[in-house]
Amino acid sequence: MLSAYFSCRQLISMYNFHKNSIAILCLFLFSVSSGFSQIESIADKVLSVDLSTALSEEDKAEVEEFWKLIRFLRKEERKENGMEGNGRFGFYGNQTDFSDIFTVNGGTSFTKEYYPVDLDFSVYFETIFRSNQFQENVSNIDISFDYSSPNIGDGLVLESFVFLNRSNNAYLGIDQRYEVGGGFIFNKWIDSYSEPGIAAFEELDRQPIYKTDEEGNLIKCYQDACALINNPKQLSKGEIKTIEKSRSRYKKVIKKRHSKLRLSLIVGAYYELDKSTMSDSILIDGVETLVTESFNATHEMKMEFRPGILFRPTHMFKIKLSPFIKTAMPWNFSDTVISPEGREDLRDDYIINLVASMNANFSQNMAISLRYSFNYENSPQRRFLPIPGYPLLLGQQAHHSFNMSFNFGF
Repeated sequence: MLSAYFSCRQLISMYNFHKNSIAILCLFLFSVSSGFSQIESIADKVLSVDLSTALSEEDKAEVEEFWKLIRFLRKEERKENGMEGNGRFGFYGNQTDFSDIFTVNGGTSFTKEYYPVDLDFSVYFETIFRSNQFQENVSNIDISFDYSSPNIGDGLVLESFVFLNRSNNAYLGIDQRYEVGGGFIFNKWIDSYSEPGIAAFEELDRQPIYKTDEEGNLIKCYQDACALINNPKQLSKGEIKTIEKSRSRYKKVIKKRHSKLRLSLIVGAYYELDKSTMSDSILIDGVETLVTESFNATHEMKMEFRPGILFRPTHMFKIKLSPFIKTAMPWNFSDTVISPEGREDLRDDYIINLVASMNANFSQNMAISLRYSFNYENSPQRRFLPIPGYPLLLGQQAHHSFNMSFNFGF
């Protein structure tokens, strides 16, 4: 619980301008930490056994072996229960129909993983230096909460999620865009693991399994052989079940962290609020004239479909590919703009995006990453201008981006 408290204090001090969002995140942190205290209380009970008391040699040996398992589980849960942070900085190239420029990018993220819950908070920005002034071109703030369904399949096949995102993108004319929504993630984690994953499974397999029969007698199983044993500390059925749940949960954590291949599909819906400003060069009286138009804020429900591939041949290298499509709801799929003279511009409302990234670690906390993103918006904000001919001012549709950054963990 204290780790969650100090994590919240750290986040609030770093991002004071988003206190409300951080407060929501902190509520999740405290709820996640409550489950962690159960194994701690059992560890306190088990490790308090005094071997100098009148225990038989057999009981002493059982207690010592039980100690090893509890210490092992407590160590792994303490390790997992901490908050991980990541920072990055680098340079960035942008290409649109109107400009080619380089920018500087940076960001930080915090992750709290404690199966079956994942919490993520990230901030990202891109900026350029022009005319002795910094100009922010792209920024993104994202908070997400994922919950894996422990009783479905292997406990990792289905996740539900909710998220809150705020972003802007000067290249696409997006002044502010807010998205809030949720959905489901369907996963397939392949049973092939990197070296740390294999070592973790081998270490777990060396630990005995404890359970109770209907009468509450303690049973120890090791490599398919089970036997009744004494229960010197009189652990209850519930406590033994908690220990076994901790062991089962740790297996899922190993699979999630060290599987070499993950296939996923995100299906979700979200509510979008968007405020945009568009600029383009229009031929007026034979002269190319830059025209800028501000659009009223829009709000609507949308859907998202996102397949994904995560490939980790080793624990030091990974490739991630995520194409996705965002569309308006079926009853609002077409978007029409009409000129004063009755001319129509009809477009289907969808966005196609492709994100490909590669991350290579040269130490546990240092890495270099490459990221490419392509975004195509078929129905951007647009307007027929009130000048002779009523030319159509159309927002930027395609946006390519590439960046290389250096990452450091903390």
